[in-house]
Amino acid sequence: MKPEISVVWLKRDLRWRDHAAFDAALKHPYPIVALYCFEPELMSAPMHSDRHWTFVQESLNDLERFLEQWNVPLLSGIGEVEEGFDLLREAYTIKTVFSHEEIGIGLTFERDKRMLTYFKEKGITWKEFQHNAVIRGLKNRYRWNELWHEYMHSALIHPDFNQVSKAQQGITKPERWFKETAFSSPRKKSRQAGGVRKAWKYLESFFELRGKGYSGGISKPERSRSTCSRLSPYLAWGNLSLREVYHEALKHKAKPGWQRSMQNFISRLHWHCHFIQKFEMECSVESSLFNRGYEQLPFNENQVAFERWKNGTTGIPLVDACMRCLTETGYLNFRMRAMLISFHSHHLFLRWKQGADHLASLFLDFEPGIHFPQIQMQAGLVGVHTLRIYNPTKQAQDHDPQAEFIQKWVPELRGLPADIAIEPWKLSPMERMMFDYPQLEHYPEPIVNLDHSAKKARDLIWNFRQDPTVIRENARILVTHTLPGSRNR
Repeated sequence: MKPEISVVWLKRDLRWRDHAAFDAALKHPYPIVALYCFEPELMSAPMHSDRHWTFVQESLNDLERFLEQWNVPLLSGIGEVEEGFDLLREAYTIKTVFSHEEIGIGLTFERDKRMLTYFKEKGITWKEFQHNAVIRGLKNRYRWNELWHEYMHSALIHPDFNQVSKAQQGITKPERWFKETAFSSPRKKSRQAGGVRKAWKYLESFFELRGKGYSGGISKPERSRSTCSRLSPYLAWGNLSLREVYHEALKHKAKPGWQRSMQNFISRLHWHCHFIQKFEMECSVESSLFNRGYEQLPFNENQVAFERWKNGTTGIPLVDACMRCLTETGYLNFRMRAMLISFHSHHLFLRWKQGADHLASLFLDFEPGIHFPQIQMQAGLVGVHTLRIYNPTKQAQDHDPQAEFIQKWVPELRGLPADIAIEPWKLSPMERMMFDYPQLEHYPEPIVNLDHSAKKARDLIWNFRQDPTVIRENARILVTHTLPGSRNR
């Protein structure tokens, strides 16, 4: 007779702390097997890239080291989820599967629906648990704030691995398993490494030292790399739960000199769930607009412009520096992300989806529930928000006035005075000869005139606000997604 087991199916919850699925599995009488599948269909999606799966593999390695001391096997490999469970069923009788609800892309939603049918057909019980403070099946935002605070202030879950079944000793890896057992793309040293232990090192250094400068550095492209928490990839892939971070923030809220920074940081934890909740309630925005009226805007179909934006060769220094930094490190602060989106969607007037997928593939902290709603909002395509068209030159003058960040990532501009590095196109041919800046020969001319392109985009988008479909969709969005108390502001 095959051994009876419980399975903890891991998705974006690669930790052992504050983990409802592990906690529930440990309270059942059966031995536990943890399972993670590197799904080929998901890995080949345009919004994913090797950097994501390298981070996941590092996270799994860390989790496996923890579970080994309890003799709980963590099985992973490249294959679709059905295949993974089929292989498990050859060796074991699966009684119950425990997992968190995944607020993912369309592919993971369809996979979960398939697995619901699969488990029913195989006589397997599947128990799912809430993902952070996001509520599945919600129709509107009444009481959502109250429920968010209730959840975030609730006690952390501490799975008691001392409860591991004595029968756990007899559980070993099945003889027949995935041919490829790991994803092994090398990680660049400039990118953060995955895992619970790495996550807690970042968390502790933020709350012990770095976080004091959070508010002052959050908008600065260079300074933010140290003053921001840098916890976003660990939240996106579940090395930390949002509730763990919230509880830690509350401990430091009253520290002298930290109040403003901690209040701003805590507000962004609320913001985190707010956007994922929007996505949970209307997940179609992965591929279509919240406001369908804007689908008819006359976007450019300029592949050359898209490639220059993607490669950081637009001739606009801050745009190019941000894109090159993001490509190398997987990280960029929020303001610069918004500026990149605005440049793509306003100054180049390219379709939002192509840019959204490319940025997702670069962001190490790609979180679908935040990413797609934010892209549409920053692109001015929702209709209920203020239209913000970022001027990259002004952003550089305000947040990188010495061109430190620009010259770090755009070597063609190194050695130039800061004002020239920010606006190199303002030098006349005669001035270039007089001041002898040969490096500028290797840097392209601007792809657009920023003033002209901003005015054109502003006129087009504002005129569309009078479209009957846009107006009708605005009303629907306000009723569905606006938090009570903010609709009349």
